[in-house]
Amino acid sequence: MSKAKPIYIILFILLTITMWIVVFPISIEKALEKQGWNKAFLTVELESDSVLLFMEEEKGKIRLASAYRGLFGWKIADNTGLLSVNSDVEGFSGSEGSILIKNDNKLHYLFGIIVDEDIDSMTYKTNKITKEKMINTFTTQNGTRIYYSTHEQEFGDVTYIAYNHQNELVYSKP
Repeated sequence: MSKAKPIYIILFILLTITMWIVVFPISIEKALEKQGWNKAFLTVELESDSVLLFMEEEKGKIRLASAYRGLFGWKIADNTGLLSVNSDVEGFSGSEGSILIKNDNKLHYLFGIIVDEDIDSMTYKTNKITKEKMINTFTTQNGTRIYYSTHEQEFGDVTYIAYNHQNELVYSKP
């Protein structure tokens, strides 16, 4: 009988942990709060249980992070640090790189801030992708305009193309 008690205790502990995970999982907001970051203004679902998060620390200062759902809820996998622009930037600025997502997989990104109000849409092409591809754009509640695109492969040499409301070319720059 004394050997049966440890088994019941172990089963009780496992059941308690399982119930705790189901009832009180860590939300994305809690995971961001643990990092000391603001709430995400844009969440992009990547694959099951992983997302890209965009946070604005203050107007014009944007952070990109990746998160995945683990056993105890959401966890931050990686982040880019803050992206901001100088006043002398022409049109838009940004960065290209890679960010870790679930299971140490990398996702390659184009990510930046649009400062020219004439820019309505953006595309890109690379030495590997010669046909123009659309870039996602978004405006935050503070009025900061961002662009982003993701790809599983490295982008290579990128040329950014920006158009105005009349679909006229405004910028084309590497």
